[in-house]
Amino acid sequence: MTRLLTILLLAPLAVHAAIQCYVGQKLFSLESNMAVCAPFIPYHCAAACEWRPNCTSHVSYDAFDGRRTFVSGVLVNSKSLMLLCCASLSTQVQADRHGERCAWRGPDSIPVLGPSIRAEPVLGINHYIREIKMERDGDARVDVQLEVCQYEKEIDQCKEEFPLQKMTDTEIARFNELKDQLEVAKVAQQEREERRFTATVPTAAPTTTLAPTTASTTTVPSTTAKVPTEDFSDKIVDGDKEGQKKIDKAADEKAELCQSVITSECGRNIHARIMACCKDLAACDRVCLKGVEKSLLEELIRNERKCTTREVRQTLDCLARKVTNHALVL
Repeated sequence: MTRLLTILLLAPLAVHAAIQCYVGQKLFSLESNMAVCAPFIPYHCAAACEWRPNCTSHVSYDAFDGRRTFVSGVLVNSKSLMLLCCASLSTQVQADRHGERCAWRGPDSIPVLGPSIRAEPVLGINHYIREIKMERDGDARVDVQLEVCQYEKEIDQCKEEFPLQKMTDTEIARFNELKDQLEVAKVAQQEREERRFTATVPTAAPTTTLAPTTASTTTVPSTTAKVPTEDFSDKIVDGDKEGQKKIDKAADEKAELCQSVITSECGRNIHARIMACCKDLAACDRVCLKGVEKSLLEELIRNERKCTTREVRQTLDCLARKVTNHALVL
């Protein structure tokens, strides 16, 4: 009887042979480095899914004060600690006079090899993970802590022409408002990251020039430093030539690898799908490439393709460089 009850309770869950869930699913737990996922929202209600070191840095956290951010995947290994963070345009965190109905679970210590992350007590049907704090404890273990929130549904589905149910005018207006709000936050985040990058670019050191005469007059040091934005590959000084050779060699090796990957059976198949979507190179855009990427990931998870994860990642990376200026992000 207990075993039957356990099976019934876990029936809606799906264990993926991957570290992330399908679009629109929430991460229920991580079991031996495999994502256990649960239904959450329709896939077209999920937006801006991307890998981040934490979900408080995700664009949706700023856009909606954290009320619509959820975790859909987690990566734990010796090199990276990352979360797949998404925005929900269908739900938001429940709140009362005491504030948001969220609580931190843990902390817990997990191994780097074959890690498992679980919420204790187990997540309820109206709960989801909003954030996972991860901090290394030496080389072999990681300290983790989960933030679990209770949510309420605001919009049933996010497609105006849905086979079973159409959105009301109120839902359409609200959905468009949320999309605009998210887009504004994206632009603001990009501007902040560009400013942060510009601030870290080395600037020219101020110089002092002595007058050629015996007078004790010196010129005022230059305080205007130009931010280098152009390609400096043709301005390498002798001391940096060796480093440039290493960069060129790595680029050549990358080009050879891409040529090998693209001409393989798996690469030709993926290339044909991209070209069928794009029609021609001039019309190929990020939306088309992301659509092909999504279907390939789903097929990988369902084991419907003979291509390995490594082959798909390499092929998408190489073909993205070949047909568009925007690299795909897996």
